[in-house]
Amino acid sequence: MRDWQTIFRIEEQDDKYPLYHQISLSLKTLIQKGVLYPGEMLPSEEEMGGYYGVSRLTMRRAIDDLVRESWLSRKHGIGTFVASPNITPTISRTLSFTDKMRALGLYPSSRLVRQSIIQVPEDISTRLHLTSGTQVIEIIRVRLADNQPIMVESAYLSAELFSGLLTADFSNHSLYESLREKYQVTVAWIDQILEPGLVSEEEAPLLGVKAGSLGLISHVLAFAQDGVAIEYSRSITLAEKCRFMFHFRERAPQA
Repeated sequence: MRDWQTIFRIEEQDDKYPLYHQISLSLKTLIQKGVLYPGEMLPSEEEMGGYYGVSRLTMRRAIDDLVRESWLSRKHGIGTFVASPNITPTISRTLSFTDKMRALGLYPSSRLVRQSIIQVPEDISTRLHLTSGTQVIEIIRVRLADNQPIMVESAYLSAELFSGLLTADFSNHSLYESLREKYQVTVAWIDQILEPGLVSEEEAPLLGVKAGSLGLISHVLAFAQDGVAIEYSRSITLAEKCRFMFHFRERAPQA
């Protein structure tokens, strides 16, 4: 029988972040480390709330976030399970577009479409755990490789935390490099979802194709080393420019 009381605990509370967010980060870490395994049924929300020392409402909000991000899944009338996702996690040696292009021997650059402060859209505030009405910096760029447009990317970051990015030049400089240099914030990992999609009328002239052309949409949530989500981006890449290589290895079962 699992010792849930020992498993479910927050090592150190950080008053900067609400408890539900700290709990969701704790559960993610347990899943990433293999302490909680795919398909495993978790205790009830009330029981887990008791282990973490929070109300059922707080526990439910933490679980809701993880269900929405596909870390957990609910089966009606049965319970909550660690997800066995149909999205296979992959690990890249580098996380930034600029570094990836350089690694492929291509010259990366960007053409700025818009760089402004906006009120955070509701779906993005949820992903970044920002209060509704908070201001974010929106950076929309066409990403190029050897001067050929291959992607339109929209990135969103907290304006309160990263106000200096509003005037930064990203034409040939990585956003992640800027975070390291200006704020000493390193992107430690990302969660990425890929899905097919069509190039919109707004995106088509930026990519030099017809609206409705086939593309690959990417949703990326970037995390700092302390596990806090700091950037959300949505991009669309021309399907003809996409090529992937996956390498999988069976992990030895735990004794």
